Amino acid sequence: MRVPSRYLFPLQPAAPGAGVVGFAVLFALLAGGLYGVYCLVRDFVNTGNPVIFAVALFMVLLSVSGMIHGRKRRARLAALAQARQGESICQFARAFNLRDVDAWVIRAVWDTVMAWGGSELARLNFPLQADDRLEIFALDDEEALFDVLSDAATRAGRTLDNLENNPFQPLNTLRDMVMALSAQPMTPERQQKRDVALD
Repeated sequence: MRVPSRYLFPLQPAAPGAGVVGFAVLFALLAGGLYGVYCLVRDFVNTGNPVIFAVALFMVLLSVSGMIHGRKRRARLAALAQARQGESICQFARAFNLRDVDAWVIRAVWDTVMAWGGSELARLNFPLQADDRLEIFALDDEEALFDVLSDAATRAGRTLDNLENNPFQPLNTLRDMVMALSAQPMTPERQQKRDVALD
């Protein structure tokens, strides 16, 4: 008998106070950025130097561009969520052949990507589909993708040893992510749980 996927391994909890430190660093960066803009505007008013004005204008345009991109992304996610209303992890899991794919990996990828999407995906009750491209979840950056893969592998009891030689590389969709993690070797702890279930 298989051990149900609801018994995934937990992620290591963050160190106590990590959220407070992160908030303090974010606040300090924001305050520094605002102070920098203030200094640029003050120097432009005092000296009339067009270079200072150009730098300040570039920073403002960059901020506005980021806000517009964020709104477009939220609107796209909302439209996708509306089109997928009524779907759940069940439809996501049915997209895979469970004889070839570990159910723990399916659940771990679902849970990890949903957590990575944060409150935005939770608020929209956004159901994932196996053929969703990783860009939808801002996982087109190698570092972010590795962080999510690492968390999903920890939860599913898989190692990331020799990942660069995985036959499912490069990862473009959630299906690729599930297939790649299923092809990775099990950790000793996961192997032990599987052996106990088979006895």
